[in-house]
Amino acid sequence: MTANNSKDDCSLRLDQGLQDFMRRCRVVAFDLDGTLLNSIAQIEACFVQTFAQERLPVPSTEQIHSIIGLSLHEGIRRLLPDPEDRELMTQVTARYLARFKQDPELSRPVLFSGVGELLSELKAHGYKLALASGKYYADVQLVLQSFPDMAALLDTVVTSDRTACKPDPLMMHRIAQGCGCEATEILGVGDTLLDIEMYRNAHSGELGVLSGVCTWEQLQSIKAQFILPKATALRAYLP
Repeated sequence: MTANNSKDDCSLRLDQGLQDFMRRCRVVAFDLDGTLLNSIAQIEACFVQTFAQERLPVPSTEQIHSIIGLSLHEGIRRLLPDPEDRELMTQVTARYLARFKQDPELSRPVLFSGVGELLSELKAHGYKLALASGKYYADVQLVLQSFPDMAALLDTVVTSDRTACKPDPLMMHRIAQGCGCEATEILGVGDTLLDIEMYRNAHSGELGVLSGVCTWEQLQSIKAQFILPKATALRAYLP
């Protein structure tokens, strides 16, 4: 284990026991935004522009980060001045989706460098692969259309609109059912506190990565089981 105070330093890691876990692990379940996709800046910009267009108080970066991982409508609901205003939630959600889909700078998916190689190597080692995303299922499918090689490697895809919002463990239980394993045999990989809490609630392995919204200190504060600078660093721990 090594640590310092720079989020971007690739020496940041909490890895004691990770290779041992990978020996008994059968499935690796990845979050999407901030974990495999370099999309956090796009999400931030879309929220800022949407709330400004609706003449609503623009949420801070910290507020936006706090809801990434939730379903879109639930995240927007929590950012509204009146979270109980369902009509406004529906209106703002529609505005967000329209802006996101109309602006290619916001909607163009970009994988982090090395993600394809990571997934191929995991598959070659015999692991099953899953996505557990707070995105809507239809939006995940749009992402996968841009990366058919990645899509072909996945064994199952679960999303909040077809299960439950993070940190409810239902997504992990559905992955376990789909892959024919126990939730304890899954390593969850994500960049938000909601991800880590979901993995913990399912009794799965917890790997937090520093490529998205969380800092080292935030992941340490909830005692994430493992921490690496990015998902692709997992390649060094394969048995």
